[in-house]
Amino acid sequence: MLPTDLLSYRQNGETIIPLRLPINQGNLAIASEIIEQFTNCVNHSQGELNRQLQDLEGDSPNYRIKRGLAHLLRSGFCTFEIISPLDPEKLRERVFSAAAKSIPSPYSTAQTLEELSLKLTAE
Repeated sequence: MLPTDLLSYRQNGETIIPLRLPINQGNLAIASEIIEQFTNCVNHSQGELNRQLQDLEGDSPNYRIKRGLAHLLRSGFCTFEIISPLDPEKLRERVFSAAAKSIPSPYSTAQTLEELSLKLTAE
C-alpha cells in the first residue's frame, strides 16, 4: 500500500476516487528503470539503492510515480539483510539508554553517538 503522500485521487463530494496509473509506454519505461535500479543494487546497501533512486528521480515532474513504484517494490517484493555484529534491537536499546543520560541537543547527540561508537568498537 502506498503512503498517503504518494496517493493520487480526486474527490467527488464526500467520495474519494483513486486515480489509477495508466499502462502506457511512458509509465512502463519508468517502471522498467526502477526495476533495473533494484536489480543493479542486489548485494549493495539500502543507502546505495536510495542514492540511485534519488538520482533517477532527479527534478522529474513524475517524482510521485517513481517514488510510489519504488515504495511498492521495496515493501512488497524485496528483502534486505541486516549485516551487523550486534542485534539491532540491543544496539537501539543501548543508544537510547545512553542518550537518556544527557539533555537533548545537537551537540549532546553527536557526543553520545561518538562515545557509544568508541565503546562498541572497543568491545
